[in-house]
Amino acid sequence: MRFRDTAFSLALCALLAAPCALYASDKLGLELPSWLTADDAYYLEGGIVNAHLSENISLAGFRSGALQEALEGEVGNYIPCKAAALLGNAALQRAFIGASNVAFQWAAYPAFYGCEYAVIPGDGRMMAFPQASNTEHAALAEEVSEGLGDASERWPDKRFFGYLATDSHYVAGGPLHSLVSNGVTYGQIQGSLAMSAQEITWVDGSVTYDEFNEMWYKTDHHWKTQGAYLAYQRLADAMGIPDDDRVRPDFEALEAPLFRGTFARSGLDSDYADEVSYVPTSYFDSLVVEVKGEERSPESLVHREKYAAGNWDDDPFANHYGEFFHGDYGLMSISDPESKASGSLLIVADSYSNCMEYFFAGSFEKVYVCDPRHYDGTIDTILNEYPGVDDVLFLMRDAEFVSAETLAFLSE
Repeated sequence: MRFRDTAFSLALCALLAAPCALYASDKLGLELPSWLTADDAYYLEGGIVNAHLSENISLAGFRSGALQEALEGEVGNYIPCKAAALLGNAALQRAFIGASNVAFQWAAYPAFYGCEYAVIPGDGRMMAFPQASNTEHAALAEEVSEGLGDASERWPDKRFFGYLATDSHYVAGGPLHSLVSNGVTYGQIQGSLAMSAQEITWVDGSVTYDEFNEMWYKTDHHWKTQGAYLAYQRLADAMGIPDDDRVRPDFEALEAPLFRGTFARSGLDSDYADEVSYVPTSYFDSLVVEVKGEERSPESLVHREKYAAGNWDDDPFANHYGEFFHGDYGLMSISDPESKASGSLLIVADSYSNCMEYFFAGSFEKVYVCDPRHYDGTIDTILNEYPGVDDVLFLMRDAEFVSAETLAFLSE
């Protein structure tokens, strides 16, 4: 019997057995701890799998092996102690890689064999391996640049600003920077975006490795609030925003829960973690927030009360950046009724802005925030609906800035 047939038979037996075990535990009133089930693997690489089982139950699915693969994936969702198994296997591989590194003394090495994320023990952090330059990315960046230029020409009465947020892929001077001979750089990406968008004021978002190491999460691609505040300072200077005494870098850090982000979840490494922090502006409690026309409390921007009460996802790999701040909305608005500022700002952003949008609320009558990934209209849709917008700020990392969604958003 071939290996695939054997695996298929075992998977089928396990698939039949798993519901029986779950049924029995339910009838007996047993509540299994999460570590004994697959629940703790929800966030992990290789964790809960969308097996698409029903789509592959056919003779064609069996012949191609898609049915067997779907069955194995579905069965894997019921493996007891799955998180411990995944983390243990990756840790064992890291131990072997680390042992071999005694001879080579690399500053960084893969989190496990074939992993796209590296551990950097000397800095107590993880990073994504650099990306090589490629023609498709460069061509799309040029198209986005043309879209930005066209949009600024269609709306000559608006001031346009651009801020490319640094990502770990292209931080110069880091231990991974020299591993790719033709790795894409921050300057290359920003240069491509600015090529046909010369009416846009570009604000430099590059940082040194030391700044990155201090101001970006050690287990995630997002910046800490410290990095976001640095961007705010640079943007405020470029946009002529007066110094606001109410927005100060008095960072409040959460002692718990610790945040293990994308790098840790995909690298299957629990050794590193971060505190989440925020800036408690004095006007925060008076903010008016609207999402899809529905008024919400300032708490929807930064969930301080929820976390202070200990109400959070206690999975060790939960996405506390998205949970503590907020998820990604297609369009939302923020305003401070006590502000005497005039004019409105439109921020076109990805999740990098989620921890910092309210910084601008005291300097504008209203701040609109749009995430092109979740918005069906275009920039013209928003500017026609809200003619009071004076300034437009594009603030994203490369993965979302240079994307089909942003290109579509810029179209007429």
